[in-house]
Amino acid sequence: MTKPTEKETFLALLDTLQLPRELVSHWEQYDRTKIDELTRTTRLLLSMEFPLQLLPDAMTHWKTQDWRGKQGTMPTPTQFGEIAAVWWRGWQQTQETLNKGQRSPRWRGGFDSLAAKRAALEEARAERTVKPAEWKQLARLFTKSDRHVAAAACESKTDTEVKTLI
Repeated sequence: MTKPTEKETFLALLDTLQLPRELVSHWEQYDRTKIDELTRTTRLLLSMEFPLQLLPDAMTHWKTQDWRGKQGTMPTPTQFGEIAAVWWRGWQQTQETLNKGQRSPRWRGGFDSLAAKRAALEEARAERTVKPAEWKQLARLFTKSDRHVAAAACESKTDTEVKTLI
């Protein structure tokens, strides 16, 4: 996916803020400060690599979370840029947290090293033959941790691995 240009971002910002092009043309001639404000917001969004397709979601956030938005007031470009930046960072952190849950499994609030070992063995099966002894060792560790369902799953892998070797 290519990065949007400054012009594309500027036009998307105008659409999101519901600013008619004629009004912006008027500002270009008579009120450059408003154009400068739009340009600064555009550059902020570009510097954060804010996806243009998420601009409407940031506006929804403004309308539902900001007290001025709840009253029906449209944001200034600066206000929108600031709330969009904060919303985008929160969105990214949420995605990182969700992805981290997949990379580092949890068990009773802590990092689950056994599940990570099990996942590593599953991944290793694509590259090499995992020995039945490896599955049995992991099954014993799960049993010691009183996690019998996971131990049984590892034991079943042992049976499967033996059958494929024969």
